Amino acid sequence: MERKLFFFPLLLFFAAFILDKQLYIGGFEETFLRTATFLNYEHKVDMLDELAVYLQTPGRRKALVVLGNSRTMSFENSYFDSKYKDWILFNFSVPGGTSDYFLYLTEEMKARGIHPDMVVLTVTPQGFNETPAVPMDEVLISGLPFRFIVKHVGDFKTDDLMNYAAKKLFWNYRYRPKAEVIISRLEQHERGLRVFRQFRYQTATALHNNRGSVPFQFQGIPAQNEDFLLLHAKNTWNDFFRPYKLSTGQVNFTEKTIQLLRGQNIPTLMLWARVQKNLRNMKETVVVTPSGEPPRTVRGLWQPRIQAIAAKYSVRFVDMNYGNTMTCDHFYDSSHLAQVCFPEFTDAIMKEIQTIK
Repeated sequence: MERKLFFFPLLLFFAAFILDKQLYIGGFEETFLRTATFLNYEHKVDMLDELAVYLQTPGRRKALVVLGNSRTMSFENSYFDSKYKDWILFNFSVPGGTSDYFLYLTEEMKARGIHPDMVVLTVTPQGFNETPAVPMDEVLISGLPFRFIVKHVGDFKTDDLMNYAAKKLFWNYRYRPKAEVIISRLEQHERGLRVFRQFRYQTATALHNNRGSVPFQFQGIPAQNEDFLLLHAKNTWNDFFRPYKLSTGQVNFTEKTIQLLRGQNIPTLMLWARVQKNLRNMKETVVVTPSGEPPRTVRGLWQPRIQAIAAKYSVRFVDMNYGNTMTCDHFYDSSHLAQVCFPEFTDAIMKEIQTIK
């Protein structure tokens, strides 16, 4: 009897595991998935092969690799290719991209003998917060394989590891299907599914055609509604910066990435991509340290640590927020630069790159 009781929890676990997968048979998940960001991660793995093949091409252009997040996903290849004819851009940016994912890609490049001519490593204080109100786990769940987690387990929090295990094992916990979404798409019959399938196809096509970039469709200057931009900045702040504690793990991932790139003599630039002025002001002026500790802002906590890594490995750090690197200041929200600013954004990056020996 005691032996039967011992196996009962295991039976429950396997039953729950099997039932969990039933919604994912026959493509039924298309009735409840609300995002296709996972396509970005799938494409980046495929693009490593594309980059490896390209680097063996006789007479090729110099290959620029961008490791970044949604703030660096919208480069226009037509602009880049026409102005910088000696270069080709491979954009490995993903939504929510953080330093652990960049280390994974860098390790993969080294293992495959992929040696680009330049790497731009995007860094942002948002990705270095250990205690955000809204967890940033998209990279952890969608982008990192189990072998990487095991190799660097000491740089992950216990909560991260538990979250990784739960969402990898139980897909309904990961995707959170909602009945109203399923009902809505089923009520619309083929139209609801067709819209989602078309969205997936367009995203996958854009990623392939633009070598990882997904330019915004809107090309003009978006309405700069000050009330909306301030509200969005406050919401972003509350979601990702309050409270703020610098993540030792993300700092370690950043240093390991730089160390790996410099060890292969790959020229590297660290980029702090531009955000909207309201969010810039908060990072510079709002005190985030607990009562009793020296008053420090997000910028005051984060920037010195990142610049110390850059100085240690003789890597240039480019600040697009508080310097005079670029002037275009149009945004869709508090974090994402308008497409109209991307030519200047591109030029500012390339100006720095072309002076790096």
